Amino acid sequence: MICVEGNARGQLASILREQQIIGDVELITRYDGLPLTAEEIVARVEG
Repeated sequence: MICVEGNARGQLASILREQQIIGDVELITRYDGLPLTAEEIVARVEG
């Protein structure tokens, strides 16, 4: 599973792991507060 988050800490993925909803997850985060574009997400997934 890939979790795309607009924060540096991956809070949603942490909550999902704590609740045992998901196991291993790859995080795609952005640290500068700007939104992720579809192109950036595709590049990171394919990268």
